[in-house]
Amino acid sequence: MVIFSKYTAVDKGKLKIEGSRTFGIYTDLLINEDTVRVFNIHLASIKLGKEDLGFVSSPANESQEQLKVKSLAIYQKLNKAFLLREKQIALLKDMIVNTPYPILLCGDFNDTPSSWVYHQLQSHLKDSFVERGKGISITFAGPIPLLRIDYILHSGFKTTQYARHRFNRSDHFPVTASLKLTH
Repeated sequence: MVIFSKYTAVDKGKLKIEGSRTFGIYTDLLINEDTVRVFNIHLASIKLGKEDLGFVSSPANESQEQLKVKSLAIYQKLNKAFLLREKQIALLKDMIVNTPYPILLCGDFNDTPSSWVYHQLQSHLKDSFVERGKGISITFAGPIPLLRIDYILHSGFKTTQYARHRFNRSDHFPVTASLKLTH
């Protein structure tokens, strides 16, 4: 994870929950006379493998016993990811609420706009796609179609342009936004 900028960095830090990997970083940038906090995050993945995805797409091919075993395994993966995301969001929200600067939050949330995670963040920040995007902006290019799980959220800015780009070297499509500081 990295944040590149042509502006001077005046502070930086990591977001980490004890017992898990770093899920985000932030950098405070001096832009003209203003300081802006930029976050780059990657929230916990469910970590569904090919076998899990195959089961979800064709559960009728399994025996009753395999249905139970595989369903439980997927439930446990979902539960683990959701519980970790809850902790990640609590830390992130605390930082957002206590940040005295305009905020730019970018990253892979591993969750859709209808999720609890998204609504926790969107209650404090604006979504660049909602402001200037068109259509449904599919950002995940993996085996589960039609998902928007990558975001650019902000406070203290106005989105002037938003785009999702076709790029075939990842299971995610990059998103970009042009933002104007509003205060």
